[in-house]
Amino acid sequence: MRITLDTDGPSDAALLDVIEWLMAERFPRLAFALSHHVQKRGRTLVQRIASARRQYPCDVLVVHRDVEGQNITDRREELEEAISTLELASSSVLLAPVRMTEAWFLIDEQAIRQAAGNPNGRMSLELPRLSRIEDLPDPKGLLHQTLRLATGRSGRRLEQFDCGKAVRRIPGFIESFEALRQLPAFVEFEQEFVTVVGSEAARLG
Repeated sequence: MRITLDTDGPSDAALLDVIEWLMAERFPRLAFALSHHVQKRGRTLVQRIASARRQYPCDVLVVHRDVEGQNITDRREELEEAISTLELASSSVLLAPVRMTEAWFLIDEQAIRQAAGNPNGRMSLELPRLSRIEDLPDPKGLLHQTLRLATGRSGRRLEQFDCGKAVRRIPGFIESFEALRQLPAFVEFEQEFVTVVGSEAARLG
């Protein structure tokens, strides 16, 4: 099965690890190839989906959109309208972390320490409770702040630290994304993803 993840930006490539984990959890015997398409600025959702399918032909397209100032219902309606405009089959899935993707990577303290290059650090990171993650006003800012703290660096060495690169490394150190199943946004995504992948797997035989 060919699966393409279409994202808002290159940093969201970290979501590939989430999809790979989910496939291993729910479809352990299903062979799949996973591609990543990054949208160009200024494109409408219709243009974006058409471009993703043209560049990376797939059986299932996962469209990532941060909810930010809107809500998941609005994002879902946008996706359904775009699919209808393009006259596509319903093999597109919405991946919409509430506010920003970075919120989903605040679930594993040790993974953050490893991504920061200081796995044996002992400073308190004070991660938010899982129940609060979807309500954070600026999860990206908090994650970057936490990574800087986790480095144990100061001064010039801290200024040289690449937060964006570190964020992309975090999911690679997370053994299980099970904790995300406590978040409504992830539960909704997983249910839709499993339904669509299961349907496509049956169609492909």
